[in-house]
Amino acid sequence: MSIDVNAFPELDYARIARDQIGDNELATWKSSSSTALEFQPFDVLGSASQLWCDVSCGKPRPFIPRSWRAAVKEDLQCSPAELVYGESLRLPGEFCGDFVKDGVIGENEFLDTLRSTVSKFLAFPPRTPDNQRCFVPSALDSAEYVWVRQDGHRRPLQRPYNGPFKVISKSTGEILLVTNLMKLLYFLLILFQLPAPTH
Repeated sequence: MSIDVNAFPELDYARIARDQIGDNELATWKSSSSTALEFQPFDVLGSASQLWCDVSCGKPRPFIPRSWRAAVKEDLQCSPAELVYGESLRLPGEFCGDFVKDGVIGENEFLDTLRSTVSKFLAFPPRTPDNQRCFVPSALDSAEYVWVRQDGHRRPLQRPYNGPFKVISKSTGEILLVTNLMKLLYFLLILFQLPAPTH
């Protein structure tokens, strides 16, 4: 199979194919079984190179090597990653950029720096519970029906309160409500061993 180089004449498919040869990320993706990407080689017209493309969506999409994604484009003065993400990609050597000397870092120095950095991590202290009393309206003691606030996750346009619900009994700190009349009827039928109503 060959790829049409005239589809996007501004792309140098032969150069992309040459740069794919040494790309470790492409080698990892090709050998990985945990991806939906399907890579196939395509012949580039006018070149002896093969271009690896992802064909999982039905059209061949060339794999762009990391060196291309991190390279600064002179006309734009930024890399493709900066155009997409707003910041440059970190290449593996740049993660330790603050304490790398002469491009070489010793294992002991790296481990010391890592340990000292991790030891400075602090956990957030747990939130202390509020000891404030809740406001309870005095009319709640004599109310026959009440609304109940739903504090959990709500769907869009869902009301914050459910009800009104009939109050069955009250005691200090507790109110027994009827939230589903069918369940109450079923409960009473079982409790008093009454025959079920026929419709």
